[in-house]
Amino acid sequence: MFGDKDVPLFPDEIDDFRSYLLNSPGAMRLEEVEGFFAAIICSPEVENPVTIFAPVLGFQSGESVEDFKKYLPYAVRHLRFNRLCIGDCRYSPMVFSHEEYYNNSQLYGYDWALGFIEGIRLHKDAWLPFWESHRFNKFQNLLYRLAAPLDQYPPVVLKSMTLNVRKKWFSEVKQTIPIVFRLFADVRTQNVEEYKRKSW
Repeated sequence: MFGDKDVPLFPDEIDDFRSYLLNSPGAMRLEEVEGFFAAIICSPEVENPVTIFAPVLGFQSGESVEDFKKYLPYAVRHLRFNRLCIGDCRYSPMVFSHEEYYNNSQLYGYDWALGFIEGIRLHKDAWLPFWESHRFNKFQNLLYRLAAPLDQYPPVVLKSMTLNVRKKWFSEVKQTIPIVFRLFADVRTQNVEEYKRKSW
């Protein structure tokens, strides 16, 4: 059904997938999917596939499953490829300037950060070691800066918040993702084995 699940999406598939997400009520934007998947991959918990892919694709009970069936393989491949990249410390998510979404480049990284936070919320208690570690204070601060609506910034700060500033914030966040991934490596391995036993 899914073909070669470790092959990244090709440019035409990315365009197709992105267009589907943009035009599907309830679906995440592609940039939000990137952040959501990063949190799923780094999470200490093993997530049920339905919990992952239904909100990504915006699928609701009672809707036609044809589009879901078509784009689910895209989502699976993208998740698996991102997992390989994060594990190999070569994570490079697709993040856009948002000019086509909001006509405002000051929202660079906004959807990615929202997606990451949404992924954490699935198992927020399991993420306590992350929130309590001083090692990740800067990451947490930058994450919430990226996710904050622009109307929460004082005018003087907003004026100086250029696209390059947002790109710098996001670059630091992106570089920290493999470290977050390794934080939960041992407990994640144990949970994977437990999930497999329950599945059998």
